[in-house]
Amino acid sequence: MNDAPPHDKPESPFPDDLIAAERERQTTLAEYLAFASQHTGPVTPEQDEALDRFRKRLQALSVTTATHSYWTYKGGEGLVAARMALKQYAAKPPQP
Repeated sequence: MNDAPPHDKPESPFPDDLIAAERERQTTLAEYLAFASQHTGPVTPEQDEALDRFRKRLQALSVTTATHSYWTYKGGEGLVAARMALKQYAAKPPQP
């Protein structure tokens, strides 16, 4: 059960699609926070719609990363550590 599926790049500890989804989640979160911090006071309907789009995208990306098939290979106590490792790995700039 600990035999994880092969990765596109042998040096990568995670599947490429999982890394891409986590990177997009992190980028979207940063954009959401930047957008939200720029708009203080009453929120216009357009701003509310934009915030809602950010929240929906963040939710979808979170579901994608949390339910990825890779996690079926990482059971037990190591799961939380592996998820944190993914967040740290995805925060690094991609290697060419």
